[in-house]
Amino acid sequence: MALAAWRLTYRNRLPPEAIERFLARAYSEQRVALRIRRHRVLVAGRASDDGAEWPVEAFAELAVQHDHVQLIALYVIAGLRGNGLGSALLEAVAASFPGRDLAADVLEDNDLAEPFYAARGFTPGEAHTDEVGGAPVRLHRWWLRARG
Repeated sequence: MALAAWRLTYRNRLPPEAIERFLARAYSEQRVALRIRRHRVLVAGRASDDGAEWPVEAFAELAVQHDHVQLIALYVIAGLRGNGLGSALLEAVAASFPGRDLAADVLEDNDLAEPFYAARGFTPGEAHTDEVGGAPVRLHRWWLRARG
């Protein structure tokens, strides 16, 4: 799911070789196992017609920091975007950490993620430069401030 989402989302934003270098490192079997051990992972899916199974159709990976919760990844299967799975995951994250700010780093001009986060009350914050697969990128940290 993450591999397909990355390729689709960043195909016109990053060189293909940078995408593949990043994916080979960040989503190798060993790295995914490590990420699951170190971070919290929430999954979402819709019930099958007979209710017998709930396939994983979306996931969120997050790291609990001392002053906020950092969304490391939030992906929905491309054909299922717009069905509320991403929103449900964000609601579950916020409910799991009441009183904590949420943050998500988004590649500048990401026309999928920026509107998604903005529609859910996130606001863009500080920008920084990083690298993805050897390619320089500009990121904005989007914030959802805790209520109450």
